[in-house]
Amino acid sequence: MRVVVAVRGPAHDLVDDLRAEGADVVAVVPPSDLVAAVGGHAESPATVFAAELLGVLARAQVLVVDAGPESVTTALVDRCDREGVRMVVRC
Repeated sequence: MRVVVAVRGPAHDLVDDLRAEGADVVAVVPPSDLVAAVGGHAESPATVFAAELLGVLARAQVLVVDAGPESVTTALVDRCDREGVRMVVRC
């Protein structure tokens, strides 16, 4: 299972746990980067990074994201729905 992790702060323990369960963690990013990429708010030169990040998300099967209105946006939910990416919201 390909997983993108978008959490605030250190994610080492979470990533280790996911990998121990057989997940292929393909990216670990701050939620703000993902929200900016999905919302189209990334400015160049970050635009290239945003496009790459959206490509990684499109190939993922699961997105683990921190709970909160700044992380779980309508645009992010819509994008995951369109791409068939399951969201796991971490409280």
